[in-house]
Amino acid sequence: MKEKSKIVPIILGQDLGAYSVAKAFFDAFGVKSHAFGRYKCGISEFSRIIKIEFCSGYESIDTLLPELISFAKKKRNKELLLVPATDSYVEFVSENREELQKFYKFIIPDANLLRKLTDKAEFYTELQNFGIDFPDFFLLNEGDNYAKRLAKFSYPAVLKPAVSAEYWRHPFPGMKKVYFPKDKDEAGCAVACLRYYGYREGIILQKFIKDAEIYVYTAFFNEKSECDFGVFGKVVLEEIGETSTGNHSAIITEERCEITEKLDRMLSNLGYTGFANFDILKSDGKFYVLELNARQGRSCDYIRCAGVNIAESLAYNLGIINRPGKKHYNKIFWHYPSLKICFKYMNRKDRKEAKRLKKAKLAFSALNYRRDLLLNPRRLSYVIVHTKRMARRFKRDYLKGAYN
Repeated sequence: MKEKSKIVPIILGQDLGAYSVAKAFFDAFGVKSHAFGRYKCGISEFSRIIKIEFCSGYESIDTLLPELISFAKKKRNKELLLVPATDSYVEFVSENREELQKFYKFIIPDANLLRKLTDKAEFYTELQNFGIDFPDFFLLNEGDNYAKRLAKFSYPAVLKPAVSAEYWRHPFPGMKKVYFPKDKDEAGCAVACLRYYGYREGIILQKFIKDAEIYVYTAFFNEKSECDFGVFGKVVLEEIGETSTGNHSAIITEERCEITEKLDRMLSNLGYTGFANFDILKSDGKFYVLELNARQGRSCDYIRCAGVNIAESLAYNLGIINRPGKKHYNKIFWHYPSLKICFKYMNRKDRKEAKRLKKAKLAFSALNYRRDLLLNPRRLSYVIVHTKRMARRFKRDYLKGAYN
């Protein structure tokens, strides 16, 4: 193995997902990560394991690319591992692959395949080709007769942009990750809002599957498109805020099953490389795949807690270390809010299992990372304040009926 001190992780993003990647690198190699981002996130502040390289102009590729090149030139004798933590940064690395490869090592999907699989409409076509189920939908393109098409659909429904990275480039008041129109009028208002604020790609109107269980599957595919590892879990609590609806707040890992094998087979056959994070529903014993994120996922810390280190796998497949990362994982309960909040808002069955895992010392907090809290009072203060803030937010959303 090359010297650990020569490994320098560079993470694009500063959210929970970015901090989770930094924890993986610190666990594996004892090195601090450097995070570049458009804006500061509290989750990455006051930390000993991640250094924020902040620049307010990161909405512009013209600003970010020179910053990364300048940073790399100061680290010429280091192994620079570049890890994009959001959809827009994966797209950025893809678009600037040729230039960035001169300085950094990374594994992401081919540009054409990335565009295909992160467009939900095209992704569903590939799922169909491989015999994988997804909820019924239709696609609204710009110029379609919205009123006529919306009137034919059954409600409540799910409405979301087909291309997430493009959608987030056009922020507006009341913006949400996904919309749940109760009738055609609400659906029409949501479509009109997206178009008014500049989103021009397709819009998905999809069947709402009531009382479905939510699952997440995160896998990593090496440069031969072989699945290096895959960790499957049941999402037992989600966030509900306007821009955070669908963010995973608590996960219980489960054994891989037929749906994970099908997804592995599909991506391997398509020549996929890099991280893949799937959102999945289960209803009446049947799995439905919703989307693919071409990254490790905001809640990827559940993978590390289960015993698989994504930093080790990445470094091994980039030829930086000689030993592969562990691929087998344990059953654990991972949570972002406090245990008190999780137990309050989880359903009875999941709460019982989570409490069993806690009793067995297999419960892990996303925030209480001992190696970053020990003798670090500012970080500890942030964690306490942020935990209380999350508790107030969950209580507020619950009172609104968001969890009913």
